[in-house]
Amino acid sequence: MSATLTQEFESDIRRRVIPAYVDVRGTESYERAALLAEIDRLRSAIRETLDENAHLADGDNCTLLALKRALPDWELAE
Repeated sequence: MSATLTQEFESDIRRRVIPAYVDVRGTESYERAALLAEIDRLRSAIRETLDENAHLADGDNCTLLALKRALPDWELAE
């Protein structure tokens, strides 16, 4: 199965995290919060890598193309 995490789907998941249950292991809110935290952590690492190595992410056939595709909203700073 290949699914894409759209902005709408991610927003829906974030809305479904119930703060009262976010620390209760085994609840859907706990698991959703853990997955969202991992997504945020990975996006941050990708953004940091792209920012620090922008010279390697400067085209359509570049060294960091896979990371650019994973974070399509990232733009090369002028």
